[in-house]
Amino acid sequence: SISAIAVVALIFWGYFSYELANRADLRRSLGATIIYACIIIVLQVIYRICADKLSNVENHKFKGDWENTQLIKIFSFQFVNAYISLFAYAFAERDFNKMAQTLAINLAAK
Repeated sequence: SISAIAVVALIFWGYFSYELANRADLRRSLGATIIYACIIIVLQVIYRICADKLSNVENHKFKGDWENTQLIKIFSFQFVNAYISLFAYAFAERDFNKMAQTLAINLAAK
C-alpha cells in the first residue's frame, strides 16, 4: 500500500510540475485539473482491484480480519489520492483559489 501511495504522489508531482510550467494560461489550468480529476477516478478503480487481490493473498483466519485489512488499504489510498492536491495548494503554494477550483472539479467529476 505504501508503493501505491508513492505512485499517487509521483503522478501528482508530475501534474504539479506541469501546472507550474503552464500557470499563465487559465484554459490549460482548467484542462489539467479536469485531467487530474479523471486520473483520481481511474486510480481509485485500479486500487480497489489491487486491494482485493492483496487482501486475498494475505492469510487471514477470519473474514473480519480480511475486511479490516482491505478497508485500511482502500481508505489510506483513497485519502491520499483525493486530497494530496488540496494539501499541496493549501500549504505549499498557498493558492486557495486554485484549491477551491480543484475541489469543485473533483466533486463534480465524482
